[in-house]
Amino acid sequence: MSVLSKNPLPADYVLRLTERALEPNSIIARQCFLCGGQPTNGRGEHVIPKWLQNRFDLWDSKLGLLNGSFLPYRSLRVPACATCNGEVLGKTESYVSKLSAENIPNWTVADSYEVGRWMSKILVGILFKEASLLRDQRQPALGEIFPPDAMDEMFMLHLLLQSWRKLSLFRALHTQHPFTLYVYSLSEDIEYGMFNLSTNIFGPSICIRFGDLGFAFVGDGGLQHDLAGLGPYELARQQLHPIQFDELAARVHYKSALRNATHSYIHSEDADTFRCQQMAVVPYTKSKPIDGSDQVFKPWSQKQLAEVLERYEVPGFEYLIDEAGEAAFTRLVDEDGQKLSLKD
Repeated sequence: MSVLSKNPLPADYVLRLTERALEPNSIIARQCFLCGGQPTNGRGEHVIPKWLQNRFDLWDSKLGLLNGSFLPYRSLRVPACATCNGEVLGKTESYVSKLSAENIPNWTVADSYEVGRWMSKILVGILFKEASLLRDQRQPALGEIFPPDAMDEMFMLHLLLQSWRKLSLFRALHTQHPFTLYVYSLSEDIEYGMFNLSTNIFGPSICIRFGDLGFAFVGDGGLQHDLAGLGPYELARQQLHPIQFDELAARVHYKSALRNATHSYIHSEDADTFRCQQMAVVPYTKSKPIDGSDQVFKPWSQKQLAEVLERYEVPGFEYLIDEAGEAAFTRLVDEDGQKLSLKD
């Protein structure tokens, strides 16, 4: 069950369920990843949803884990109780599965929220899985691939997943929602495939393209959205070629790794409403740039970006790097900053 007990729920049960689900002991015991309650006896919740795997034949595709091993999408499942699996995640999955590039011209705040919640679910699910698997089966003492006690870093994303339970009001400093989300229309090119997923769990960021849609999400409270507006080269909501999106995704992941600040929050909850208010940006360090502003992001490095493009296997990444080993070129825009067309 997704409740704390059979007794009437306390007024602050959303916060309680999040805290319980993220408890290291709950993760190790393989309790429901969303509420920390007793999971069903079934195979659990598919982190990469079944509708997506069916639509693009992804069952045998594999996710690379932090320990260097690979896990087929069909096996990328996390424990979930019947209520959380059906009532919560089912509604969000249904919503996202019906979206297409045709929605982008009339994209709404509600669309962003549902996609953000969906991306949060995949990111939290991947980390929950890694936090429940041993780094080395032959050496259990090494512990899990991802430390269970570090899952509390996903607290805000987890609260987004809980927001179906009661009216939830998020107030952010930078955008409508406490995350960064860029949305793109994609042209089709079968040569490059109809699906790709990449993550930087330390960002934390996740980018997915499927069919004619591409989403770039960062669980950063909206910091990257605030500073980038429409994302790299201001291309959000425009049509890109799949390899352009893959380059853009690598840039978003790199930017997420440069984040040098977080937010302070105030949470409040009563029987009817959960409220979450961002109060301020809190830099990790006291050092400031020359202009005296807070250092929200560490300095950008074209050499590091080149390494990121290679790490994420962006198609033709070698042509984006100059002789000095810096990412001096791009397939996103021309010398005048105008979006390039790769259709021809």
